[in-house]
Formats: sequence, C-alpha cells, structure tokens
Amino acid sequence: MRLLMSLVFIGFSLIHPLAWAGIAGEVTLSSGEVHVGKLTGAAVSAGTQVNEGDALTTGADGYLHIKLVDNGLLILRPNSSVVVSAYARDADNPAQSRMRIDVARGAVRSVTGAWGKAAPKNFRLNTPVAALGVRGTDFTVFTTADVTRAAVASGGIVMTPLGGACSASGVEPCEGALSAELFAGNQFLVLQARAGGAKAEIIDGRHLDMHSEKAAPPTPAGSPAAPSGKDASLLYPGYLDPTALEALLVGAASPAPAPTRIKWGRWEALLDPSHPSDIPVDRSMVAVNAKFALFRDNAPAFVMPHEGTASFRLDNQESFFYDAASRQATPASISNAKLSVDFVAQTFATAFTMQNSKLSTYIQANGGLLPDGRFISSIISSNASVSGVLAGTNASEAGFLFHQPVTPGITAYGATHWVR
Repeated sequence: MRLLMSLVFIGFSLIHPLAWAGIAGEVTLSSGEVHVGKLTGAAVSAGTQVNEGDALTTGADGYLHIKLVDNGLLILRPNSSVVVSAYARDADNPAQSRMRIDVARGAVRSVTGAWGKAAPKNFRLNTPVAALGVRGTDFTVFTTADVTRAAVASGGIVMTPLGGACSASGVEPCEGALSAELFAGNQFLVLQARAGGAKAEIIDGRHLDMHSEKAAPPTPAGSPAAPSGKDASLLYPGYLDPTALEALLVGAASPAPAPTRIKWGRWEALLDPSHPSDIPVDRSMVAVNAKFALFRDNAPAFVMPHEGTASFRLDNQESFFYDAASRQATPASISNAKLSVDFVAQTFATAFTMQNSKLSTYIQANGGLLPDGRFISSIISSNASVSGVLAGTNASEAGFLFHQPVTPGITAYGATHWVR
C-alpha cells in the first residue's frame, strides 16, 4: 500500500511539477531580535528554512536576510514584519505560480529572483496600504498602517492603493487609474500611497528628507552670494580646490590620546576671498550637506572590522536651526545621543535630541556601511539625512553630518564627532 501511494505521488508530480512547493528560501544572515515562523533568537541562523506562510519579524535591533529559492533576496530592517504568503512556481505553467509577500510594517528590501523576472505578472508585494508589482526590480519599501513609500534601485515598480478591484488576496499586480509607476534612474524620486484609496503618486524624496547624501549639495540657501571673481562651483565637492580649506576645519577635541582623524568645516567660509589656508594632501572629504563638509585623515589607511558591534559616545558637535526666511542660524545642543555600528550586518543606527530654548527635534537614522568606512542613512527608514565615516584603529572614531526639516522654512543642521 505504501509503495502504491508513493507511485501515485510520483505520477502526480510528473503530471503537475510544482517546483519548491511550500519552501520559500533560507536565512543567510540573522542579527539581533528576529523571528522566523515559530523559531526565535539564537534558533534562527544561516541555513534556517523559510516556508510559505512563515511570519518574519525583527525587533528594534533585528536584521534578517533571506535568499529565496529563485535567488531573489528579501532583507528586513529593524521593527519589520513580513509574511511570505505565497511562493511556489509551476514549471509547466508559470501563470499558475504564486508569489506574494505581505509587509505589515517596517522597511524591507526586495530583489526580484528568476521567477519574478520570468513572470512579473505573477509577483506581488502587499502593504496595509498598497499593492506593488515589479518589472525585474531591486527596490526598498517602507510602510506603516497609514502610508507606504518605495524607492527603486534598479528596474521599476507599479504601486496601486488597495481597495475596489485591487484586492489584498491577489498575487498579480494591480494596474488602473489609481496606479503609478516608478523606474530607476533618479535617486530622489519616491512612490507614495496613503490609506484611503487616493491615487499613488511620485514625489520628490528630498522634500521629505528621504534621500541620501551621495550627490553634491545644492548651493546653500541663504548663503551670501559669491564675491566677484570667486567661482560659486566651489560649493560643490567635485570642484573643491584642495588648497582652499584648512582653516575652515573644526577640530574635535577628543580626550583620547590619539589625534582626532575626523574634522568638519562650514561651507559659507568658502566664499570668503580673504581666507588664506589650505587642506593638506593627507586629508580627504568624505561627506557633505548644504552647510558642512566632513574630512578624514588618509593615514593610516582605514581597515574595516568584520566582527562584532561597537557603541560610540558623542565627543563634540556643532549644530544649529537655520531659518531660511531670516537667514539666521541659532545654535543648539544635543542630548541623549546614541550611535551603534554592527560590523557583521554592515549597518549603523543613531538617535538623539537636538534643541535650544525655542526649538526641539528628534533625529533618528539608520543605514549601511561602505567598505571604506563611510556610512549613509537609509532613504526610507530615517527621519533625517545622515552621512559620515569611521576612522582609527578598529574604528575607534566616527563622525557624521546631518540635516532634517523641522518646520516650514526651518532646518536642523549639524556635524558630530564620536569616540568609543
């Protein structure tokens, strides 16, 4: 009888080969508080199987990387919740494939695998607000119960608010009058949908301070006009004369015996034609925003640690609230400052309160580390733009610039130095 049942099962498989049925993929990286189905914490590690229907969640310090069976990728940032609701491919009839990922909250990166590229009409990512379809895509989505935003690194996506003909139970992308598409090519553009069913829209992420500081900054609003004979392009890092800025640098007075390897300067002073000093050849500019430039010593060459985590304390800072209408900058202080780096996950996270007697704002950002020690905030899951760098033996120092719109016309700007 058992042999007969086996033959029947084999025969059914040959007639209807549903590949990888029930298996979605496996964990390739797990860090911090994570849950995969009924497994939690240390029980989740590289190689842990992920099945259809498994709930994937991360806590405040959790990161989870999943390699899907078609070589797609799913990366969960902290405080995210995802269910791989359907992930199975019919080898004979791709139209019968089921590929749907439901993101309840948080920030998730999705890289389309072979199945999604071969049959994009059979792939869907849902949030509480919208349905997203893909066109051979690498994209990141951030969602709450009220709003969904997505940025595209390659390929394209279509976003449609849930409701009406766009049911959350479907596996195909929704397209119609309320849909909007976004393709890679402009790092500042973001697709957004809000609860309530209004049309999805393409928005400028810079207005939400969602973009990273990879590009040259605009000419600083409210900075004095360039004096006659002074090239305004000096405001852009690609045109900075390495002999023009040394006295602009603000040294961070560290109590550590080793010299400070990270310094910053103010853009406005670039326009002062009487400024005499220069930047030595052993220092490189590593980050910019509209008010500051950040520099790191070239020697000794920085070597990125590959194990463990590090917590930093704030050593020095310069921050102010800038009023564009009055062109006034009022100094501020920083309190409850935290900065942590995970060298295994190659991520960082920071948070602090910036305030003076009249204004206060909370800065929160996280993002990824680059191999040379630079780090850049996530374009989706941070409320401020942060760009910085690590320095010193075993990454003993860190420094970053930040900015965040506070109220219409007022922006918080700052530069910070941290030590372990």
